[in-house]
Amino acid sequence: MRRGIVFMLDALVAVVLAVMALAVVAQLLSLRTGEWYKEIALYNYAQDFMTSRDKDGTLKGTFDQTDADAQITLNNLMAIQIPPNMVARINVTVCRYQSGFVCDRNFTAGQSSSSRTKSVVRRIFTDTNNSKYGVAVMEVWYK
Repeated sequence: MRRGIVFMLDALVAVVLAVMALAVVAQLLSLRTGEWYKEIALYNYAQDFMTSRDKDGTLKGTFDQTDADAQITLNNLMAIQIPPNMVARINVTVCRYQSGFVCDRNFTAGQSSSSRTKSVVRRIFTDTNNSKYGVAVMEVWYK
């Protein structure tokens, strides 16, 4: 009788461990298809776009461009860098400092979507020599 109880406890522990391992594997497999995984891809594309535009001077270039020219530039760059299965919109606010901050320019490039899954990235860029700064907010959706 004693030998049977030990055997049952071993079998019970083995079954519990197997079920736990199966649950962990099932959870890991489901992570790649979850909504948050899609949001990470959107975030990465938006972050890459904003970093590239900051590094190549496009964002600071908006200080000296008209709103229409800046929109054309950003639309062309988004068409190149944002994948065809995504839609992006970037809103840029340009401010200057003269005895206080004055935000007198605001323009939007790109297009929006009604998709529920989206990611938002913000980037601040400055021209301290001319007392100007800007805030760019980019939203990216799946089509």
